[in-house]
Amino acid sequence: MRDRARQLRADATPFEQNLWQQLRAGRFSGFKFRRQQVLDHYIVDFACMQAKVIVELDGSQHAAAAVYDAEMLG
Repeated sequence: MRDRARQLRADATPFEQNLWQQLRAGRFSGFKFRRQQVLDHYIVDFACMQAKVIVELDGSQHAAAAVYDAEMLG
């Protein structure tokens, strides 16, 4: 999954790139975000571990994986 996360970082959408410029290096109220972070069985677009916040920008692909997500959270 780490390799897939690296690939997603390299292939970031323009929206993800733009948001990352706002979030990186503690620019958002001092909170440190990570992008394309592996969490359990998922890769999330952005995560702030300190605030326990996950941001998904283009989550429409998750609609197709609803059954998988339900089983994993199960």
